[in-house]
Amino acid sequence: MINLSMFARKSRSADMTPMIDMVFLLLIFFLLTSVFAVPSINSDLPASSTEQKTDKLERVVTLKADGRVLIGKSEIPMSGLEAGLKNMITESGDKVITLAADKEVNFESIVAVMDSALKAGAVSVEFLTESRDER
Repeated sequence: MINLSMFARKSRSADMTPMIDMVFLLLIFFLLTSVFAVPSINSDLPASSTEQKTDKLERVVTLKADGRVLIGKSEIPMSGLEAGLKNMITESGDKVITLAADKEVNFESIVAVMDSALKAGAVSVEFLTESRDER
């Protein structure tokens, strides 16, 4: 008697392992690139020819021309600025505040932010500016 089970067709299905590997590699790629993306807040900063680079963009206090105040990306009222700055200083351990103020912001608002920063425990306030090309 002839044994035909030896010649039986094996099931033909696509191997999913390479596709699953690619999906996981793409997932890891997008997770890593999203961590390093630094979202920014659009501001009309004053220009300066003596600017220096900073890497503390996530810990910036932003004053908008319409009167809004932002710490990082979260908007806070001016009355809660001192408490927000205290939290930022204790979380980061950095006692230097970076201030990004629009060109149209009045000087009184800038002084109010500086006062709040000093009351919160900051040792100095840096101003964020745009580069001015001098030719």
